[in-house]
Amino acid sequence: MRTRLTALALAIGVTVGAPASAATVTGTFSPSGPGEVSLAMLFPTDPGVYELSFEFSRPGAGHISTHLMESYEFYYAATGEHLGGDDHLYDEDVFFPAPTSYGSTFFTIGRPYSVTTGFERTEGYFWNAKVGLRGAFSGPAQVTYSFTVDHIRDVPEPATWALMILGFGGVGIALRRRETRRLMTTAHKSGTDCSPDRVAIAPAAGPARARHGNVHTGSYGSSGASSSARRWTSPLGREPSLTAYLRARQRVGVR
Repeated sequence: MRTRLTALALAIGVTVGAPASAATVTGTFSPSGPGEVSLAMLFPTDPGVYELSFEFSRPGAGHISTHLMESYEFYYAATGEHLGGDDHLYDEDVFFPAPTSYGSTFFTIGRPYSVTTGFERTEGYFWNAKVGLRGAFSGPAQVTYSFTVDHIRDVPEPATWALMILGFGGVGIALRRRETRRLMTTAHKSGTDCSPDRVAIAPAAGPARARHGNVHTGSYGSSGASSSARRWTSPLGREPSLTAYLRARQRVGVR
């Protein structure tokens, strides 16, 4: 079981995709005043999630800016007739107040997409991605800086998401079956007869009704059941499952 779960987890990891690449810009800068200065600019192109990070040789104020364009068009789903389109600009600025020597944030470039809703189909893509680093420093002392754009993972496609969901569902089913087998093994080792037709409850004085089922305080098992004992059933009258049976044992204090 453990081998199968490990293999499934590895398969899910491979499906998501490995990091692609990283790019780093380094340089030196001698401030001439307290104002903010552009230090580096990079242009990622591949769809995915990026980590943007910087480091200064001495504290200052950092500023990471991101820029991304999205273009999309609308069509009649049935005929393919073009209905129109538009562009959308995504700009974001992340500030790191002084004194800061390093910082990081994240940036995502989505995959081209095609989505049909009712009679309309929308097609779009992302382009003109730019990420930049700016800094501000007090004093004229020279600053060494680095700016890294690291492509940490790909953006999963819809088919990949479906496979991931199926994979997680398979893991859950496998774990549930494993827990059921563990409960059955525990019950057999304790000498409990797990056959539903052998489960009985011996009534005792002052019966206490449990939250689920018609359970009275007493003992379980075929050997301890008296002639007045009655079989336990669920509120719907069905035979108890092994899990319900073991939980009922716990509620009445039988280990």
